[in-house]
Amino acid sequence: MSSIRKKIQNRLGSKLTEHDYQMLKHSWISTGLADAAGIRRVSSLEGGQIIGRNGSSDYAGLIFPYVWPGETKARDYRLRRDHPELEYRLDGTTKEKQKYLSAPGRSNLLYFSCGIDPAFLKNAQIPVIIVEGEKKTLALRNLADWNATEIRFLPVGLSGVWNWRGTIGKEPGPKGDVRAVKGPIPDLDRIIWKNRRIVIIFDSDVKRNPNIEQAQKALTYELIGRGSDVFLANLPDLPNLEKTGADDFLAHPEGGPERMLGLIENAMRAESGAASEILKRAGILELTEQSAIDDVEASLRRLRREMIGVDALREASVRTEAIKHLLGIGLPSPAQLVNAALKRPEQEEEKHKIAF
Repeated sequence: MSSIRKKIQNRLGSKLTEHDYQMLKHSWISTGLADAAGIRRVSSLEGGQIIGRNGSSDYAGLIFPYVWPGETKARDYRLRRDHPELEYRLDGTTKEKQKYLSAPGRSNLLYFSCGIDPAFLKNAQIPVIIVEGEKKTLALRNLADWNATEIRFLPVGLSGVWNWRGTIGKEPGPKGDVRAVKGPIPDLDRIIWKNRRIVIIFDSDVKRNPNIEQAQKALTYELIGRGSDVFLANLPDLPNLEKTGADDFLAHPEGGPERMLGLIENAMRAESGAASEILKRAGILELTEQSAIDDVEASLRRLRREMIGVDALREASVRTEAIKHLLGIGLPSPAQLVNAALKRPEQEEEKHKIAF
């Protein structure tokens, strides 16, 4: 093990138990990689202190240090709780609540496994695989070296599907208040994205969970805007799993490393976020003078969904072209309809505040 990896192993908490190693092994994370990544076991008191929480909740679990490639000091920590609270669903089933926790108010950061050469961040010839969660990132780190003489790709982890975004500053509000400015986190600027192959691998429920699908689309548009060649690898649902993550797939008898490499290699190219392509997918450009108003409304509703994750400049282009096309087919007051379709949630919220 290199001296850098040894330094990364911080002394917070205690060494992992045999049960911990077995659990991680079921996520395709080897004992050596778990130790090198600095994963430690913490008691409820230690876990609460590390992530700035107190109270009656149980914070015992595993702590994951966030270390930037080439550095040894942890920038932050994330806690995976052993016994999170349960949320009861309407169908009688339960779901673990807040299983992973960070300290309140902390900035979102990218997660990297240990042993990543910082030069990889600037080398656009090395593909990047983006997943959600620390365990999935580590599992893919194992895959990156599996039966290979050199690293196949650079695994990059998000602490949540939307956590490539965050608060990046403050700005004055319309009433003299101060508002948080949301946007892509600074970590993204430390990686060369232009002309690099990116494969996004979210869990298998991406197509039945609108929030995850929206996050995937928004991240795709962000990376395409940075010049990346973006692909999406879709994981299949596997027996006895509510949903399949990259780590689940690697460790499952019906998955495995060879099949995962095949999914990555044959990932589908992501749809472009260009204005003309967005209008085409929404069906706006297919509308004619003979189109019924119901068809126009349906296309505008599809346009609203397509615009999720699109920045303000691209939105302005789409708005202009949509209005131009609707005006060209003789639709009265097209601007009013397009504006209603593309109204952002924060605009609705501000309108509500002003009304009262």
